[in-house]
Amino acid sequence: MKLSYIYSSLLVAVLIGGSYTVAACSDDTPKGKSIFPNTAVERNAFDKWLVQNYANPYNIEYTYRLRDIDTETNYNVTPADSAKATKLAIIFKYLWLDAYAEVAGADFVKANAPRSIIAIGSPGINAQGLQTAASAEGGYTVRVYRVNDLDQTILEDQDQLTEYYFHTIHHEFTHILNQKKPYPVAYDQISKADYLGSEWIRKNEIDALRAGFISPYSMENGGEDIAELQSYYITTTPQKWEEKLNKAGKAGRTTIENKLEILRSYLKNSWNIDLDQLRDAVLRRTHQVPTLDLNHLN
Repeated sequence: MKLSYIYSSLLVAVLIGGSYTVAACSDDTPKGKSIFPNTAVERNAFDKWLVQNYANPYNIEYTYRLRDIDTETNYNVTPADSAKATKLAIIFKYLWLDAYAEVAGADFVKANAPRSIIAIGSPGINAQGLQTAASAEGGYTVRVYRVNDLDQTILEDQDQLTEYYFHTIHHEFTHILNQKKPYPVAYDQISKADYLGSEWIRKNEIDALRAGFISPYSMENGGEDIAELQSYYITTTPQKWEEKLNKAGKAGRTTIENKLEILRSYLKNSWNIDLDQLRDAVLRRTHQVPTLDLNHLN
């Protein structure tokens, strides 16, 4: 037994050496610099802006200094460029958080937005080489990837800006709302026989539209279907939306419109959100992004 072995070792030491000295505890003061920080974190101008524009109004922590605990172990990632993370934080607030606050109120955003937004420089690339643009974790954390791709070309192109960041952000936020208040089971019944699981990756846009889905990813399951539908609807102009429905054909259009009515009713009855007012706010603000001052923290 371990205890007997210790006592035996002590006895042998005494017999052989005549004495056995046990190390004293007279000086336990650690030498060198402590690994535990004991000074307040010094905030730069951006950190202070985040307190005033994220933490105080919406109770959200926006993290741009990458820590191990902020990453998902199945992705290889790099940190965000601080200047680009700053610009994206300004746009996120204006185009996402403030858009919902305009329609549903600041208290709604404070109560339902993720508690943590983590900006990551590179795409989330897993072992199979697949990329992730954003992810939501339990309704509390949203990770936004590809921050370092933000450049003037993307900033000046509303479609690219939406594709790179905001389609996914609205999609993930829809998941958070659905987790808190489930959408009607009738929604899943509409295309119950047509969900494909992971096989959705074999479909293209036209395949999806004609089958009654707004995107190929919508075909995975009901949860992804409604999240894709909401995200596409509020980020797509009425003209481009009509073009999509024309591609869907009569049957596909009818299915998508039936789903949209359930989504519209769910948001109104569960969250007191008018879907079309939200769309108007998002589209108007998207159009105004080029007028934002992204080089100064106001």
